[in-house]
Amino acid sequence: MNPLISVIIPTFNSELYIKECLDSALSQTYKNVEILVIDDGSADKTRALLSSYEGKIRYYTQQNRGVSSARNLGIKESRGEYIAFLDSDDAWLTTKLEFQIEFLENNKDFSCVFSDVEFFDSQSTTIGFSRRRKNIPHNGKLSISTLLRFAPFPSSVLVRSDVFREVGVFDEQLRRAGDIDLFLRIAPRYLMGLIEKPLTRYRIHGKSISQSLDSYETLISVIDRFVTKNRIILKLNPRDVNSAYYKVHIDFGKHLLFLNKLEEARVHIKIASSYKLTHECLLLYSKIFLKRCIRLWCRNS
Repeated sequence: MNPLISVIIPTFNSELYIKECLDSALSQTYKNVEILVIDDGSADKTRALLSSYEGKIRYYTQQNRGVSSARNLGIKESRGEYIAFLDSDDAWLTTKLEFQIEFLENNKDFSCVFSDVEFFDSQSTTIGFSRRRKNIPHNGKLSISTLLRFAPFPSSVLVRSDVFREVGVFDEQLRRAGDIDLFLRIAPRYLMGLIEKPLTRYRIHGKSISQSLDSYETLISVIDRFVTKNRIILKLNPRDVNSAYYKVHIDFGKHLLFLNKLEEARVHIKIASSYKLTHECLLLYSKIFLKRCIRLWCRNS
């Protein structure tokens, strides 16, 4: 058994990181892969850098439509039985695909597998790890709240290609959180597994999409839409849905508080506390009050 894996790499102005990304995909110990690079309208030197990989990758270009559109083009052009996504500023350890294809070939009832993650910075220095098992206690179907709190990083996922024929592809109307929207559609239908090894390197830098405040707004709308379309889940698991809303609003509030947007932070922490009043909510309220006092004292001094 040697199934083909299609590796889809969406890129946009990634001249600083694309070489490290591609080299990690090309150095995989599992060799039956095709690599599709989808250039989403880059205006930097990305295309010139990719010329040195001629014959090793399949290169596509389109006008800038966002990462979901780029991933969808990759899915459309892919030929593999399995699909792996790799963002152009991330990288893989050499055994990433080997471990994951072995898991899915040995567990035919599972349709998706992801891995632990190693965080690294713009200088490629390791700065931390995400060990997912402590938050996801077992393989199988993931609950909504678990998925939203500890969603798989797209670069860490390997999925059977027939999944997309069942649940559809990425929603191109979503400039952000399109991966969460997709995983929410996958989770109720399919079993998902975890390889307890940090096989994926996720880069933290100033341009990371996940650091944008817009991501929280989009994520809230994604949850709203999912709940609206799946009323039965809300009825069967109201606590699960409430935990999901709590998580996104509390994280939004903490991010706003860090940016000293105190009134906006208070609004989202209040919403979070309406779903679940916790010590974390009370602590954040205290921090807002303290920061307001300090701000007032500085104005009057």
